[in-house]
Amino acid sequence: MVYASVLGTLAPYARTGTELAPAELPALVDAWEGLLCAPTSQETHEVRFLASR
Repeated sequence: MVYASVLGTLAPYARTGTELAPAELPALVDAWEGLLCAPTSQETHEVRFLASR
């Protein structure tokens, strides 16, 4: 999800040569970090446990 979000968000800027607003990149990095660091739900733990059996 993070990879797709990074590419999907930053690619248009790279293609057009436009720059992000000063506060935009730190906000995006915060969002991506949230995706990477968010705890998994109990349901996800249960599904992973059952899939590993």
